[in-house]
Amino acid sequence: MAVSSAVEAAINSRNGCSLLVIAGPEVVQYLPGTMKLREALAALGGLAPLEPRAPLYRAPGPAILAARARVPQQGAGEESIYRARLGGTLSTFAGRSPAPFAATVRAAFSQTDAHEVRIYSLLPPGDTSHLIQLAHEAKVRGMRVTLRAPAGSPAIPGIDAAEVL
Repeated sequence: MAVSSAVEAAINSRNGCSLLVIAGPEVVQYLPGTMKLREALAALGGLAPLEPRAPLYRAPGPAILAARARVPQQGAGEESIYRARLGGTLSTFAGRSPAPFAATVRAAFSQTDAHEVRIYSLLPPGDTSHLIQLAHEAKVRGMRVTLRAPAGSPAIPGIDAAEVL
């Protein structure tokens, strides 16, 4: 109900609403700048919790892998050798293996001039790496990120404001 009301208000008060419908780590549908309330509500209508077909297994994504590769070398002996090898491996593969979910979100964000992303989620227990990637892609574009979730939900990095559903 909260999502439908927010989408309706956005469509009625602006020049449309870009709607990115995500279920787990899958982009279900993307409506860029729609002015059609029925179309937007239809995209939300069949949305229900589902078992993901392509789980991310807490995948950190290329940006986080690259950051880990730059971790300062600390320790001595075997730890130092391990960190150097890990950093080299992560640097080699981080750019070559883009996460399909992140790439899809990036493409959707590139089609809009929005300055804010509003995430509505029940945040069930389990993997939230897709939300972390979503917030990261928004922050890369300088977008404000607001999360609406049930009280007591876990924190998601990159969220500017959290509101209770």
